[in-house]
Amino acid sequence: MKTILCIVFALIGHVSYAIEDVSVRLSPSFYDPSSGSIYVDVEIRYDGMGNFRLADQNIRLFYDADQLHLQKDYSRSDLPQDLYSNIKWYEVMENLSADHVNQLRFDDELGFINFSIDLEQDTRGGITLARDHSWQRIAVLNFKVEDASALSQIVWSTPEVTDKYATAFVEVMEWVAPNRTRKTDITNYIDALFSAEEDASSMDISVYPNPAESFITITFEKELASMALVSVMDVTGRKVLEVKKKAGATYAEFDVSSLSAGSYHVEIKDLLSDRVVANEQLIKTQM
Repeated sequence: MKTILCIVFALIGHVSYAIEDVSVRLSPSFYDPSSGSIYVDVEIRYDGMGNFRLADQNIRLFYDADQLHLQKDYSRSDLPQDLYSNIKWYEVMENLSADHVNQLRFDDELGFINFSIDLEQDTRGGITLARDHSWQRIAVLNFKVEDASALSQIVWSTPEVTDKYATAFVEVMEWVAPNRTRKTDITNYIDALFSAEEDASSMDISVYPNPAESFITITFEKELASMALVSVMDVTGRKVLEVKKKAGATYAEFDVSSLSAGSYHVEIKDLLSDRVVANEQLIKTQM
């Protein structure tokens, strides 16, 4: 099913030493029609000189609660558990009245989320991001979808949007020394979009056998155009198996015998464009 989901990024913070150093994006990673839910990755990348030590993050956003309903039990932090907390929910409110406040367009079906992921020990630095690193996934959010063809926006809480429901706005903190962090200036905000038009890089894949007990073969309808990451994910969006395949590959294989029985999905991400080009459901049965 082709859907449209436009996500607008806008964050504020304190200017760090580097200029145009931190990029963030909200990336829809997988729509599961069987459960009617969508997984959305919150990601960050550092493009400045030296290193960036990620500390606390506080996320506040608005969405169309007529179409999307947050599922907290299937949403999670994706940062190392020995360094960071899991998601801490402060507010999850739906069916608020937007009343066309500033740029919001959701009228009487406004959803508002406020959560944080905290660095557990300020005496220790968080994960290190460097210029040559790829996108770092911070969290995975899961939304129940009422009508995938009618999806609209998810909008970050900023002064330009509204101050009616938020007493503060999105913050990403940098660890600079023991017991010392500071707000960082987010200078590159990348929109995410589900296109209603067929993407030229997308492809169909088949998984055999399916359901499966031990080994599976994933066959691509066409050769990979560039290096790709083939992943098996559980219902929370966590990668449980993955392998990189070179351009020209037409299949991948996995031993899934160690996985618990249940529902999974297979994803192929093109590493050149950093876009998901294929998805397929997998059912794992008990051996």
